[in-house]
Amino acid sequence: MLIPQGLQSPYLNQEEAAAFINKAASTFRAYVRKYKIPRKGPGRNRYHIDDLRRFMDAPFCFIIPPRGDKPRNNAPFKPIEL
Repeated sequence: MLIPQGLQSPYLNQEEAAAFINKAASTFRAYVRKYKIPRKGPGRNRYHIDDLRRFMDAPFCFIIPPRGDKPRNNAPFKPIEL
């Protein structure tokens, strides 16, 4: 992990993360809603620079699937007989 010059920590807040990927803060907030970019820290409000680099290399890997696409287990409960 290489921390870019000028940064003290590899963990960035939203504004720093937006600047890191060269996007506006509002655009980055839209990305956070659309993609599952890992959040770190006790307040879950920090983004690791390695995660941001992976996101910029392959954003399609971070897409959140629509709610209707999740498989459901609608089978009724059937107890096991011993």
